[in-house]
Amino acid sequence: MNDKVVRDINNKDVDRYFRIWTLLARARDAIRKAREITLRKFNITPEQFLILVLIKDIQSTGDKPTPTEIARRTFRNSNTIAINVSRMVNRGLIQKVSNVDNKRAIILSLTSEGEGIYEEVKSKEVTTRIMSRLSIEQEQQLILCLNTIIAGAVHEIGQREYEKLLDSLTNV
Repeated sequence: MNDKVVRDINNKDVDRYFRIWTLLARARDAIRKAREITLRKFNITPEQFLILVLIKDIQSTGDKPTPTEIARRTFRNSNTIAINVSRMVNRGLIQKVSNVDNKRAIILSLTSEGEGIYEEVKSKEVTTRIMSRLSIEQEQQLILCLNTIIAGAVHEIGQREYEKLLDSLTNV
């Protein structure tokens, strides 16, 4: 993604951007609430389900799902991910495997129970029902807009560790 020049901003822009941010936050919270209802039946949190999804997603690209990679992709700190990973290992949803390339790193994978929950939740996925209200054109516009917003946020964060993430945004 190429950096776009940020245009001059006036007070009307600030108000409009704040309303957009509020709308994004409300949309995220509404989807999260709807998803929590589904996940509650499986005694799993949205954060834990996201870890299951990311493990599958990272594996599908041929990369190795590590807690560090999951933290980077979710913009969460490593301790938050480590706590959830420990809880999920204790519940038998995921397992830790030593990385043969780097003995200090661990690779995460889903257990059969974790795989079962992933598949069952995915088949009842409330997010799919919510997002299916968008036309294909709206969906493509939304992806483009969200990728632009994420790229701007990553630029503001200013951490080089997120550069690889920016490259992956266009692959959605």
